[in-house]
Amino acid sequence: MAGCESTSLAGRRLLMVAHSNSAHTGRWARYFQIDQRMKVLVVSPMPDKVDGVDVIHFPRRRWYHPLKGVHLYLDYFLHWKRILSRFQPDLVHVHYPDGGGRNRFYFDSVADRLITSTWGSEVTFNAGFPLSEKHRTGVREILAKSTAVTATTDFLAEVTAEYCRPGQRIQIIPFGVDCDLFKPSTTKLNTGLVQLGFFKNLEAKYGPEVLVEAFAVIVKECPEARLTMAGKGDQASWMKQLAYDLHITDKITFPGRLPHSQMVAAMQATDIFVMPSTCQESFGVAAIEASACEVPVVATNVGGVPEAVLDGQTGVLVSAFDVKGLAQACIDLIRNPDRRRALGRAGRQFVLDRYQWKANAATMASVYAQVLARGEVLTPHHIVAGEGKRRPTDSPGVLADNGSQPLSASGSMRARHNTHSGA
Repeated sequence: MAGCESTSLAGRRLLMVAHSNSAHTGRWARYFQIDQRMKVLVVSPMPDKVDGVDVIHFPRRRWYHPLKGVHLYLDYFLHWKRILSRFQPDLVHVHYPDGGGRNRFYFDSVADRLITSTWGSEVTFNAGFPLSEKHRTGVREILAKSTAVTATTDFLAEVTAEYCRPGQRIQIIPFGVDCDLFKPSTTKLNTGLVQLGFFKNLEAKYGPEVLVEAFAVIVKECPEARLTMAGKGDQASWMKQLAYDLHITDKITFPGRLPHSQMVAAMQATDIFVMPSTCQESFGVAAIEASACEVPVVATNVGGVPEAVLDGQTGVLVSAFDVKGLAQACIDLIRNPDRRRALGRAGRQFVLDRYQWKANAATMASVYAQVLARGEVLTPHHIVAGEGKRRPTDSPGVLADNGSQPLSASGSMRARHNTHSGA
């Protein structure tokens, strides 16, 4: 890392290849443009804008030529090369490398300044959404040529390492939380109700069906319980129908997807945050946001979630698809407000110690400086591909079982039989 501390990012040009409809993309882009005074350009396959940051929509559409691969080269010569030539980036950072065939050659000319960050579903196993060999090959090729590779958790770094060349380092840099923004409410009223919250897309991989079934059990034992399921997705209509079939529509609200600006207030109004993911969730930023607000978390023991939720310390972990287990964990917390408060306080301290946004962003900035300095890229938390699984002793979430085995829907009758409404 010699010389990197004197390498200023101010005035440098950062090209981010990322989905502009993600709140994470906006946070990274604004941090480097405002806090680090870089010139940032986001190139996104989505048409969404990023406040205060220039965005180019590319590729503007998915199209194909009768001759295999010709469309990739036409896009490359007619558009991509022009973007690079006009912007002249000092750094290129690819977030969520799902570019398929484009990953094979679009970044060859900028490999000496290329950073690639995996986010989760583009590399993790998911029986419902299998990754094609073409996709996996594209991921391997872009990671192999990257000067630096990052992942958000130990779990995701270990999965990412399987795509990397032996000896390649994967730096572990979480999606942190702004603890000045996500903080405990000072005006929360005691209404006698206990509010459960689910703030994820209403998609099968996030387990909304399991939660609705569990909530039907919960309200029989705890009629004061209420549930807000904020999100959109292909299971939205089915979840509303399921709530109707279970006669609990008067206790569940479906406000749709909340804008990021409303997430803090929604989280602060929640007494228990529930994250019943059935996929290999790479991290669970929403769980960290809940903990920052001193809200205890009930989540499934899958993927990297145990790094965000410490079982018995900041929340409760249950098995995926376990309707009864999920319901009982929530019932226990509803009946024990003192334990809810204790888990919440411990959760905020955990986030302050491990997942503060400013500290995590500064670590990414140090990676940028090291790449610019053409030095060795090294952060405090990393693993090395080909050396087997290991976790630094001071890294978050050191638990024996991280739920990394493929999952099967064994706990919910509807999860098994109503596949038409999910994946």
